[in-house]
Amino acid sequence: QPSDLAVMLYDDAARSNGSTAKSTGVNGQVTVYIEAGDYRLATNSVSRYVTVTSLAPVDFATFANLQASSFTQDSQKFTVAERANAAYTLQPAGYVALAGDATLANSRVAQLQKSSAGWHIENFGAKEKTNSTTPIKNAITRAMDSVIVGNPVVYWFNEELLFSENNSGIAGVGGVLTLFNLSLTETGLRFSPATPELGNLISNNTIENVKLGRSGGSSGAVALKLHQVAGIKVSNFGTLASHTAIEIKGIRSCNFDNLQIFAGSGISPLTGSALITYDGYPLAAGGYSPAWTTNINNIIASCDFNTEHVFDLRKADGLQITGGYIASPITSHLNIEPLDSASGVSTVMFNSVYFDGINKDTGSSNAITVPAHVGTFVNGVKIADCKLGNFQGDIVKIEGAVTQFELNGTTLRSSNAFGLNVQANSSTTVKVIGGDIGFCTSAVSISNIKTFNINGTEINNCTAGIKLTNATKAVIDNITFDGVTTELDITNVPVLTGGNCVSDVNGIVDVNSGTFTPTLRINFSTTGLVYAAQLGSYVKNGNVVTFTASVTLSSKGTETGVITIQNLPFAIKNISSFAV
Repeated sequence: QPSDLAVMLYDDAARSNGSTAKSTGVNGQVTVYIEAGDYRLATNSVSRYVTVTSLAPVDFATFANLQASSFTQDSQKFTVAERANAAYTLQPAGYVALAGDATLANSRVAQLQKSSAGWHIENFGAKEKTNSTTPIKNAITRAMDSVIVGNPVVYWFNEELLFSENNSGIAGVGGVLTLFNLSLTETGLRFSPATPELGNLISNNTIENVKLGRSGGSSGAVALKLHQVAGIKVSNFGTLASHTAIEIKGIRSCNFDNLQIFAGSGISPLTGSALITYDGYPLAAGGYSPAWTTNINNIIASCDFNTEHVFDLRKADGLQITGGYIASPITSHLNIEPLDSASGVSTVMFNSVYFDGINKDTGSSNAITVPAHVGTFVNGVKIADCKLGNFQGDIVKIEGAVTQFELNGTTLRSSNAFGLNVQANSSTTVKVIGGDIGFCTSAVSISNIKTFNINGTEINNCTAGIKLTNATKAVIDNITFDGVTTELDITNVPVLTGGNCVSDVNGIVDVNSGTFTPTLRINFSTTGLVYAAQLGSYVKNGNVVTFTASVTLSSKGTETGVITIQNLPFAIKNISSFAV
């Protein structure tokens, strides 16, 4: 300052907090950073006043109060109670306001500050149990590559919320953030690039602790759309009522944890809908984008007979679902049906999931369906350690071509039709390893396929066991029948192997081939018999066994009389008479 301006600060001087300074001085300007207010300064000639500005936050009760203020000190901080104590910082003159910022009465802008957790939707004006569409959209606009957070309360909205930036997301902090839609007609929440049809992606997005709900249903409503996403993380996500909870079109390397999705609460049944649809995005240049590599861990999904399927797979490669309970679609829990001639479904695994049709008289029709399809392939579908029960129709029904379809350690129980019904074509291969099939009208019906392999499975409480017709090759091995009237019915299987099957009616029920070691008795005695060779083989089809035996003796001993062949591979049935 100029040397002729002597400054002395009188703390007990008259002041007026928040008012404009009386003067900035004639020869210079003085700034003192202490408590805000107007202070009288003594010069060597006259008394002057200066405004002292503090950088400590100034608290406002409402957003309108902040807008009505006229602060001018750069970097001044403010808080607003009605905006969940949102923090603002006054920016230099010329700063252009963004969504969520406050423009003051003097046209200066207080910039909204992001919290350590992300952009809080209540800082933008969202309020519990009110229509918060505009504040949430403002938060989305501002968030860009960050996460939007909210308290575990209910917010209403009536338009689609769109996220189209990398690293964006929405999360509930300390509980579940509920977005409750009163007039949803199409989509609740969507993650998508601006031009998904051109193959563009958005990446590394987040949905955590969020539930989408609504009070009334509308036909074809979708809660969450994921179009052309990569590396998305969805955890603790739920829906209250939607024909389609999650619509996937184009996905890569994504993970879902703890899904709770429901169709109900006022929506009416909709044919062709599914709680989760999985497909590639139709591209402008033709064809479809990939649908790759997705893990879903711990899912609870209930349809209340309002949607056609729980999962509807149109295009997929590398989809794994582990742990959960899925229930009560109109038709099937898992429908695999690629509809485009250039697409297909492969490497799909369900592990430790309970498929519940609820009731075999009034419940879901099927657990798994593969209808006839125009897709390039369905390959590598494995259902492991799962339980499928209570269906009106076939529990597993395969009509379209599928290779490497496997049931492993899986239970098929309670059906008014077949447990496993495969009526496909010459390229279909099906394997059943372990597990059990029971309380069905018929356990297994296989016809017109390439290969069928069943090993180590128990079949119980069914009218019919295994009916096998027109298969190129089959293996039926180590099967246990209990309470089955007609255990095997096999026609036109050129290559049939297996064995070691056990029946509950003391009969010869399995179909197989193998070897045995024939032995001789002379007059029912083995005294003096020494073998040089013992060779035997057999083929068994139903109750008929055809065998060949070759026995060479180096010594027959001294016995004479009737020679009998012993040690045949099966015991004869208990019948009243037979011819020798």
